Amino acid sequence: MTFNEYCASVGLTIRSTQTGYAKPGSKNVNEYRCTLSFGGTPLSSGGKVAVFYYTCGSAYSKWRKDVNSQQCEFDDWYMYCNFEKPAVETLVSCLISDTQAGSQLFVDFCADFGYDVDSIAAHKVYNDCQANAVKWNSLRIPADVLAKLQEYSAEY
Repeated sequence: MTFNEYCASVGLTIRSTQTGYAKPGSKNVNEYRCTLSFGGTPLSSGGKVAVFYYTCGSAYSKWRKDVNSQQCEFDDWYMYCNFEKPAVETLVSCLISDTQAGSQLFVDFCADFGYDVDSIAAHKVYNDCQANAVKWNSLRIPADVLAKLQEYSAEY
């Protein structure tokens, strides 16, 4: 059974809406506002529906020279800015990774991900991982399902 098939079998689904678009001169990332549902019920954290933000960059794009589409310039080529929405297994894998990264000490986080410990950007990413970890850990996902998701995520 694949990661995606397992998510479907336990009723873990994703709903995502694109909230940010890559723009010329930007870091070429698109952002999605995502919520997860388990068995048809949106997962909540702190009494509110848990919202996670997922970004993807130009590595996931399709490059084409096309002057009639929504585009981001890069030399003579244009990048389609319509990135695919994240699949449930992609978001879950990222959240598990964030949870593991956010539970480390900052110096260990920097060593593992190649950041300088004096970097403000590293602190922002680390704080985002910690916030996602708190939210992810507060979701009411049964322990056996969570263990299986972590197992699949390690192979993803």
